[in-house]
Amino acid sequence: MKLKHLIFFSLAAIIVLSTSVMGLFINYIFRDSMTEQLAKSRLDVLAQISGRLNALHHIVVSFSDLYYFNDRIWVELKTGEQLEKEQENVIKAEFDELNKNYSKALITNGTDLSYAIITQSGYCYNPNYPDLRIDIEKYYDELWRYDFLKDYAGVVWLPTYEDIWAEQVGKNQYILSLARTITNGLGDIVGYFLVNIDENEVFLSYRDSLNDENSIYIVNADGRIVSHSDRNMIGFYFYRMDRFSDMFNDEDYAIIEKSGADYLFSRYYNEEMGWTIVEEIPMAKIMLPIKRIQNYIIWLCIGVIFLSALITYYIARRLTNPLSRLCNELKKIASSDQKVDFKISGWHEIGQICEECEYMNTRIDKLLKDVKETEVKKRKSELDFLYAQINPHFMHNTLFSLKCLIAMDRNKEAEEMVNEFSSLIQAVLQSSDELIPIREELFILNKYIIVQKYRYGNKFETLVNCKDEYLDCKVPRLILQPIIENSIFHGIEPSKEFGKILIGINRHGKNLVVEISDNGVGFDKEELKKTDENTNKSIGISNVHHRIQLLFGDEYGLNIKSEVGKGTSTTLVLPYIR
Repeated sequence: MKLKHLIFFSLAAIIVLSTSVMGLFINYIFRDSMTEQLAKSRLDVLAQISGRLNALHHIVVSFSDLYYFNDRIWVELKTGEQLEKEQENVIKAEFDELNKNYSKALITNGTDLSYAIITQSGYCYNPNYPDLRIDIEKYYDELWRYDFLKDYAGVVWLPTYEDIWAEQVGKNQYILSLARTITNGLGDIVGYFLVNIDENEVFLSYRDSLNDENSIYIVNADGRIVSHSDRNMIGFYFYRMDRFSDMFNDEDYAIIEKSGADYLFSRYYNEEMGWTIVEEIPMAKIMLPIKRIQNYIIWLCIGVIFLSALITYYIARRLTNPLSRLCNELKKIASSDQKVDFKISGWHEIGQICEECEYMNTRIDKLLKDVKETEVKKRKSELDFLYAQINPHFMHNTLFSLKCLIAMDRNKEAEEMVNEFSSLIQAVLQSSDELIPIREELFILNKYIIVQKYRYGNKFETLVNCKDEYLDCKVPRLILQPIIENSIFHGIEPSKEFGKILIGINRHGKNLVVEISDNGVGFDKEELKKTDENTNKSIGISNVHHRIQLLFGDEYGLNIKSEVGKGTSTTLVLPYIR
């Protein structure tokens, strides 16, 4: 992976992770904060409802006080004895008189109030139903009576129940009663004084706070529903209040699972009435605006990530471009045929690296130049050494031949041989080029053969087969003479037959192939090796092979095929150079 991509993906991953974590954190904080703010606002609403209930409580208590503390009307009732018809009529008349006097108080601030009296002796009275008799046991059978007995010294709000008086005339009406005990001189309970209000009066205290998303209800200390926005729930025991309080963990609001869904529960306790006002709001409803904000946050995060990706790519590119250019320049060093420029602008460290690379490249160029010069000198030295091997050897053989001619008193032939030898030496020394045309190489070779014929007479002949188009091809200087010399000395001289040396020059693709064959005695490979190693007697076939490879490479050189009694064939493979 490229450094640019590595930096880009690394920074992008960090940005995506950071943005995601930040988005989740903001969403979490915002969700909790909004839930808390909503809960607090709803607690304010419940506090207002509690204030309305307190006002209703004070109205009912004040109304109850008008009757309860009028001792004159309770004298007969506090005896606890069975009342005669006449006594009942007297009590009824006294209450009717009070009703007239308190008629304005019976409808207080728009609140419709009524009262009822029941005694253990069986007497009952309700001014709304003055002539109606009810079964007292129905009151006594209500469960509230047992709780009421626990605290008969004060006022107690009874749980919501169906009005027994209205039921007798075919009406269904839920009422709440503020109850007080009627006691005799010994403090024993002989009856009850109940101030009744329609449950709808309680419902009106929170009706305006209801909407399509919430439900509000009121429960008493026993967990019984006093009033509910769903009228069907009134009177049910809905909670065990100890467990209900535990769900809030000493807070006034909590998110509680109900019927497989989360709800925001808020509660407010009314100390005067002993009631708890509860509101439920489904979290799904609360989360609707939060989800819209979540969508905004998501799109914002996507935008931030996209913008950050562009910036990250730009930064990664700015950081890595100098490195990329530096790498490209370093690649040019390997090709060695392009100009290298390390003047790359970038951060400080890149400048330092470029300076060092520039110095390194200068050093490499100098070392390469030195190596090339050394190699050229080395190759020239080797070639000069090889040429130095050829010339003394050839001169020694030629001078030895001259000596023999003079000793045999063959002065004319010796003179001619000296002339030809001089021409040969002049042709060899005339050019110092490593490569010469085949035309020139064949001319030198012909001079060499003439000199050798003075020594051996007409014991052999040389035939050359070369097309004119190949005569201008370049070959190493004195590359054929050593091979011809080997053919003469090691092939034809030991033979008793007339010798023939054939030279064929042809082109094979990109190569120039020179094949030299003779009909000499031939030799095996061991003999060739021994002869080749003895440089005092032979120029050495390996000498020619080594020169070719020094000049052109290992793919070029010569190959020898020889068979004892049949002759030798030497093939030179050279590059086709014009």
